[in-house]
Amino acid sequence: MQNSKSFPRKPTILKSFTAILFSAERLLAIKTFFNYHSDISVRAIDLTVLQAAGDNEIKKMAEFYLSDLERQRFTGFKFSKRKTEWLAGRIAAKEAILALLPEDANNCAWHNLQISADSVGRPFCELVEGNTEKMPDVSITHSAGIAAALASSHFCGIDIQEIKATVAKVKSRFASPVEQRILAKANADFSETTLLAMLWSAKEAARKAFPLQPLPGFMELQLEHFNGKLDNFTGQFSCQRQDMPATIPFFCMKFEAYAGAIILR
Repeated sequence: MQNSKSFPRKPTILKSFTAILFSAERLLAIKTFFNYHSDISVRAIDLTVLQAAGDNEIKKMAEFYLSDLERQRFTGFKFSKRKTEWLAGRIAAKEAILALLPEDANNCAWHNLQISADSVGRPFCELVEGNTEKMPDVSITHSAGIAAALASSHFCGIDIQEIKATVAKVKSRFASPVEQRILAKANADFSETTLLAMLWSAKEAARKAFPLQPLPGFMELQLEHFNGKLDNFTGQFSCQRQDMPATIPFFCMKFEAYAGAIILR
């Protein structure tokens, strides 16, 4: 089977946000913060391009990128918005995973890579056929006009949130008064809405990075500190659950109308 990196007739309709959101400098800052020595890969896709595409183009993309089981899942969605979000997330995940595989990896055409979900909905990658080498861990997120995925050799989590005023209306659900005070002291140049979106995103990334059942609740993750420099922020949660580390560091980002967070374990 032909290697996916040279697979012919790849659809060209997709627009990538990868270079804009996750520059080499930002990826290096992320790895340095986590003292992470393995490679990571992030891919981000413009969802609006898929949402504006015709049914024939979407069908071609599904046929190119998805395995047989993935296509069955894809065609089962009733709403076009959910279909395009799901498809874009799978494409971003496969792009991120392929970037970490060796150039001579066997049986890694797009449709032979399959993104499945475990009992709590956490995605994982497997080969439909071929060798049984361990695949990278993967985390997927989408919000408004962006779908993104993070791939790593260890458990990881990524989350992106559109910065919307509604986040302040529900802050009591995920941010304690102590956490809100920590955010307020972090950076006067950003609005409360932006800082809250970063906190929400960081907690979601933490929930994705730990394959646990039940998933940790928002209030089980308590912000201890939050430090910002330009559009990059770092922080740390504490957690009292015995099946989780006592402290969980996270890396946050602000780009245009979005907040994002990554956790590497």
